[in-house]
Amino acid sequence: MIEIPFAEWLPDRPVYANPGATEAKNVLPGLNYYKPLRDLSPVTDALAAYCRGASAAADADGNVSVFAGDETALYTLVSGAWTDISLAGGYNANDGQGWEFAKFGETMIATTFSDPVQFIDLGGSNFADLITSTLKPRAAHIAVIRDYVVLGDTTDNTDGHKSERVWWSAINAPMDFDPDNATLSDFQDLPNGGAVQRIVNMAPGYGLIFKQRSIYRMVFTGPPEIARFDEIEQARGALMPGGVQIWGNTVYFIAEDGFYRLREGEGAQPIGRERVDRYFLSDLDLSTKHRVSSGICTKSGCVWWSYPGDNNVGGEPNKMIFYNWVTDRFSRAVVDVQLLFGTLSTGYTLEELDAISSDIDNFPAPFDSPEWQGGEYAIAAFNPDNKMSFFGGDFLTSVIETAEAQPFQPERSFVSQVWPLIEGAGTTTIQIGKRNKLKDQVVWGGTSVENAIGAHDVLSDARYQRVRASVTGGFDKADGVQVDAIASGLV
Repeated sequence: MIEIPFAEWLPDRPVYANPGATEAKNVLPGLNYYKPLRDLSPVTDALAAYCRGASAAADADGNVSVFAGDETALYTLVSGAWTDISLAGGYNANDGQGWEFAKFGETMIATTFSDPVQFIDLGGSNFADLITSTLKPRAAHIAVIRDYVVLGDTTDNTDGHKSERVWWSAINAPMDFDPDNATLSDFQDLPNGGAVQRIVNMAPGYGLIFKQRSIYRMVFTGPPEIARFDEIEQARGALMPGGVQIWGNTVYFIAEDGFYRLREGEGAQPIGRERVDRYFLSDLDLSTKHRVSSGICTKSGCVWWSYPGDNNVGGEPNKMIFYNWVTDRFSRAVVDVQLLFGTLSTGYTLEELDAISSDIDNFPAPFDSPEWQGGEYAIAAFNPDNKMSFFGGDFLTSVIETAEAQPFQPERSFVSQVWPLIEGAGTTTIQIGKRNKLKDQVVWGGTSVENAIGAHDVLSDARYQRVRASVTGGFDKADGVQVDAIASGLV
């Protein structure tokens, strides 16, 4: 009996003698195992159009507000329904940049490149124009760093569009953007690396400016300099705004050559090289890369990225990549997701839960899940119907494949049975992929179901073979397979 673990997913390596798994679809990576992934389950009604940005914030009393924006409107969530709280006349959000949000004190600020920067007091009734100073920059990107609102990729009536510009407000005065040494407001054009892609607030009180091909560290120093910008990465930046995600003191991002991790004093470290980078970059639809989004799932300990991949429809995201920062392992999924974002749960009454679903046996998530408890962090998404959703639906069909092996070199091997090492009550089927020459295409045998003693009869004879396990209905942990094989000769 040969035991083969479900090792880390390594699609960039050769299939033969791959030290990892050649497929890990619709699963989340753990330590030497995989866990199942659920489908999206909507918990709200629909926005009027495609969601182009979303965020959540809690006020000083712990009351949570969830915001979202589409092309023409900004909304807040009230008892599972989206309420339009736009400025009169609405907006013209650009599909290439969408909405970004930042909390400043008891205020939520929202920006999209095509419209004036907006704000609303948490719990307020409508958004309004934020900036009241003489200069009123519009911006694609926003963050709050220390006591300043910082904008990136800006346009104004004086200088026009400056994609390389970073502009910050007066100290503790987010409505004032007139440059002034007394108020400490100013702007800086960063010469290298193309357009600003994302601004990230880092503890203890500095910022990172991600450009297309460089990364700057922004530190507020006071007058006369006010802010100092140090280029900490040259020729490497963010491929798209939505690929940048922060958790704790670590930023994860997608560059032109793959996935990276950035920590203070460490520099950008590749996490996907010779593992998943080539797979992802060849699958990504670059023409709609602006629709890439990301979020943090604390339950799985993973960064999640959604992107438009092969076979997407109209450039809408249809694939996902997961990275577990503890185990340093990746996996993937095929799920239609408009937008991923981190949210704070608003808290639900029994009546509001009943409005979401009256089917207790098929509720979107367990009743004790963070999604239903006020103020708990959770990962959420908008589905193709423009509805905010949690990943609490039916279990997706999971597919894990072992590396291709030649157990009895140089002989062929005859595989008679496979025993899945998969805990839980899901239904598993097994297939064997085989070929006799590495230049041949793999041929997959028929699916084998479990027999009376828990094994799968396969009866496969070839020189090179691999195992595919498909599980429906969910499971607890998938560890690997045991294979009953014997040498069967050279020819």
